[in-house]
Amino acid sequence: MTYLRHIVAKSLPYPVLSVAVDDAKAVLRVLVDRKSFFNYEGQTEGNADDLKTTAKLSSPFTGLRDTYYTIQGKEYCIMAEGILDKTSTVYSANWVPGAHWSFHIINGRGIFIDVRPELSYFNKRNSADYGRYAGGMWLFDVWVTDQNAPVIECNRSITTAPDTILVTNLDDLGEEWAADVVMQGNQSRWLNLGYSLEPDSETVAPDGWVTYTLKILDGKTGEVLPSVTWDGFIVDPVDGYCPHRRVSIVNGVGTFRQQALGLQSGETMRVKIDHRFYTGRAEHTVKVA
Repeated sequence: MTYLRHIVAKSLPYPVLSVAVDDAKAVLRVLVDRKSFFNYEGQTEGNADDLKTTAKLSSPFTGLRDTYYTIQGKEYCIMAEGILDKTSTVYSANWVPGAHWSFHIINGRGIFIDVRPELSYFNKRNSADYGRYAGGMWLFDVWVTDQNAPVIECNRSITTAPDTILVTNLDDLGEEWAADVVMQGNQSRWLNLGYSLEPDSETVAPDGWVTYTLKILDGKTGEVLPSVTWDGFIVDPVDGYCPHRRVSIVNGVGTFRQQALGLQSGETMRVKIDHRFYTGRAEHTVKVA
């Protein structure tokens, strides 16, 4: 199931947003008054319906300065355009289950598209904290659960204000959330994957073995996601030994083994599951007895 969120901010500095999504691409465009550009008298009019497509119309940083669009009786130019194309080599390598893509604007310099954890991994800030720290604006987000599904089926979040003019090919923006609530942090987990890690025993003999079952869950319902098949989850044995450092997930479920190698009775054996973009997605500790 696809989950959609519509964040409503009190105000935004951009009067018009254009959002378009299809099977391969997601596009965000920011538009401003055409008179913001010095050459506005030499501009020609474009077809405003083009803004509802994922076609390349502009650029991420310099915008489109020679074409304007008439929207609700006023004239606007594209200030910046960001295109997330899952088939492009720029993005395809990181198009994996659990990836969270953000379209963000920093100091009006253009639209950047990054995997969110790459922005906040080293400073350990959550999404809301990093937004305040960097002084940027997050207007559009895409979460990948099934890397083989079309982009239109990915979970997504769109931010507008009450006076925003939104030009889009989307019929449904999703559940309405107040921006102040989202910016409290930890409000987006339902749009991402969840994880369950279960051992076949809560105790293990010295040098003995435990078999773990890792389940990939729907972040909202907590149910196993059979659409997830991927061999990229990383096994991190904090104690003991794991012969395989990757766990292969098939239809949402995978297993791996851990040995209490060198551990003595009374100690504990801990293991974590890491992701390419996150550490500690799940963890568990068993007793050595």
